[in-house]
Order: sequence, then C-alpha cells, then structure tokens
Amino acid sequence: MSTGKLLVTMIMAFSLGFIVAQVALNYVTINSAITPWVLITILFFPASFAVQAMLKIPEASEHQQLTQSELKRLKGIIKVKQNKLFILFWVYVIFAVASAALFLLKNPAVSINVAISVSLGLIVASLSSLVYIRSVMDEIQSFKSLMIHRADKIKKKNELLERLK
Repeated sequence: MSTGKLLVTMIMAFSLGFIVAQVALNYVTINSAITPWVLITILFFPASFAVQAMLKIPEASEHQQLTQSELKRLKGIIKVKQNKLFILFWVYVIFAVASAALFLLKNPAVSINVAISVSLGLIVASLSSLVYIRSVMDEIQSFKSLMIHRADKIKKKNELLERLK
C-alpha cells in the first residue's frame, strides 16, 4: 500500500469514525471520568503492531542464500518500510497526545462530545492503518517462505546432480 493511499484511507476512516461517534453520542450517556483514558489506551493499540513489524522486518535479510545484489536491494526496501512504520508509530503517539489534550482542556468551546468524537475518529483512523502493517507482515512472511522454498530447490538440485555423477 502506498503512502498516499494509506493517508487517504486514514482520513476517510477518521471522518467515518467522527460522524458515527457524533450520531451515537445523541443516544448514549457518557461517563466523562473513565471514557477519555479508555479511548487514549485504545489509541496506543496499533502502535504495538507497528513496533512488532519494525522489529520483524530486518529478519528478512538474514538468509544465507541471498546474493550481494539481492541483499543490497533488500536492505533499501527494508529501510523504507521501517521508516514508514516508524512514522506511523509516531502518528499514533501524536493521536494519543492530541486526544488527551482535548480531554484535559477546560475550555467550554470543546465539549466532551466533540472530544470523544475526535478520539473515536482517531481510533478508527489508527485501526484502518493496521491494514498497512498487516500487509508489511505478510510481505515478510511470504519472502521468508520464498527463501525456504528456494533453499529446498537448490538442495534438491544439488542432490540430483550428485546422483548423476
């Protein structure tokens, strides 16, 4: 998923979450003491997946069957993906801080309903970005699988060549 597509998805998800929250808050009573901290905690949930993916990406370059040119290209791809995940992690942190700031403001211009709506919008935007993180994890897993199959193929080829001698 490209960065632009991810950004558009997150903006659309935020809008959807905000609108749904605004409508839902007309029918639900909110406990204003507990709600902000629950929402902020949920905002950090996708950050754990981003960190997990960042730590898992370098494992892709640990295969001995990679040639120097493959390794060089792979390191560039890994660096780009790690940077995107690092930025995404900090986006989650900024979302949580912004949400907390909305709840901590004593300004009557920002009602609790608006703060909750913005927070739910940010949560939906964060959760929508999990699709990108999942795609990165899937790429890593399919690459590892490809390397295992490649190693098996080379091993079988070498065994056949030995039999022919």
